[in-house]
Parts: sequence; C-alpha cells; structure tokens
Amino acid sequence: MPELRRVTVGTRLPPLSKVVADANTDLIYRLILPLAEKLDSGFKKYADGPNIHTDDSTAQAAGFPGRVAPGVFSLSFISEMLSRFFGIGWIAGGKIKVNFVRPFLIGEKITCEAEVKKTFSLEKSNERYADLEVCCKNSAGDIITAGSARARIQDK
Repeated sequence: MPELRRVTVGTRLPPLSKVVADANTDLIYRLILPLAEKLDSGFKKYADGPNIHTDDSTAQAAGFPGRVAPGVFSLSFISEMLSRFFGIGWIAGGKIKVNFVRPFLIGEKITCEAEVKKTFSLEKSNERYADLEVCCKNSAGDIITAGSARARIQDK
C-alpha cells in the first residue's frame, strides 16, 4: 500500500520510466486483441496480419524506423504511476482522459509524469480529490501521450 502523502496544487508525482519490450507487444496481440475483437467485430481489421505494431517492414513502409508500440502501453504506464502514488484512491476512484500525440517505438524508453493542478472536496461525502495533468515523454523529451486524470486522495 502506498504511503500517505500531502497532496497540494503543484505536487509532482515521482516519474515512472519504462521500456516497451517485444514480449509485452506479443502478449497484447495474442491475448488482449482477440478479446477486443469479440467485443467489437470491426476490430479484426486492426489486429489481423502484419501491421506497424507487429512487423518491421510494414512499419518501415509506413515511414517509421521500426515497429510502433501500441498506445495502450503509455496509458497503462500512466495508470501504474497513479496507482503507485494514490493506491486505492486511483484504482477505485480514478478517471483518466488522454490523447496519443505521437508514436513511440518498441524498445524505446518512455517517462510518465504528473502534476496536481487542483484539489477539492465533495460536500456530501467529504472525500478529497486531485485533478492532474499527465503525460508521457520519449527519450528526446517529446510528449507522446498527454491528458488529465482525477484521483481520490487517501487521508487515512
């Protein structure tokens, strides 16, 4: 369980850096995408055959130097960073909205960051929340994913 921290406007969460590995991408295509296909029959065209996420030559033909990591990785890394900081306040009370700004490559290191922009309490329940600006940057410092999140602040 994460330790309790004082959360105020301007609080910067400890950044989280990760590398998307080949094995993780293969796992997504073998396990998660078939489930998505069952939920959305039109999804099959994105998961079938070689694509920019699974095949170097297809990615290079599309103008990338190598395979592109699926955007869901940057989103999941942001979620991990928020979970580490807010614990159950993120898991049971969190919301997130992001835009995938630019692609990043499999094997590239990305760093997730977040800063508290606002804190507030709900009158009825007296629960406290933090609104955050979140992003992921590639190794060159370019923003690849950006958005906002809300997490419940655990006081006890």
